[in-house]
Amino acid sequence: MSLFPVEFIQPSACLIKSKTFTEITSYGFNDEVAKRGNPHKWTIDFRTRKLVHADARELQAFMDSLDGRYTTFTLPSPLPYMGAVSSFNSRLSASAGDNSIEVKNLNTNGDGDLKAGDYLNFSNHDKVYKIINSVDGDGSGNATMVIHPRLFVDIAANQSIVEGVFSLRLTSDNTGLNLSGSSHNIIKISAAEA
Repeated sequence: MSLFPVEFIQPSACLIKSKTFTEITSYGFNDEVAKRGNPHKWTIDFRTRKLVHADARELQAFMDSLDGRYTTFTLPSPLPYMGAVSSFNSRLSASAGDNSIEVKNLNTNGDGDLKAGDYLNFSNHDKVYKIINSVDGDGSGNATMVIHPRLFVDIAANQSIVEGVFSLRLTSDNTGLNLSGSSHNIIKISAAEA
């Protein structure tokens, strides 16, 4: 898996979309609602800041090396992390399907420890989750964190939790670079969770 070049991560524009797969089947006056298959994916569309010609060509070379949708790559969240604590642990185990996670190793009586909208990973799998509610550590540095989507896999007590890094693949097999007369260029990248 390739690592997206960190010097190009600061976007001029970024859209991270949550795509949930829900099936609704209607039977007369009744609806059956269910999740089928892989129920959630993140998609990311972002534009780089203005790049000089040489940097634009370097980034495009990386994009070409992915062979379109064939090769996956990792991308640290292109949005800045807002919480005061970006590395902490689960306090208790949690099961696939849970969205309320007991956490520890936050600041004691913290202020701004975990912020709604930040992205994170658990160390035992690649799925990225979003923090839904801002929380602070209590007097012991513990809190209850709510995430989206619900856990895909079980996590153990003391599982490491860190700032989100997405595992992605491009959404198109076509890549290219259009250099105009400008000395500064913006490259648009569209990718979906692998």
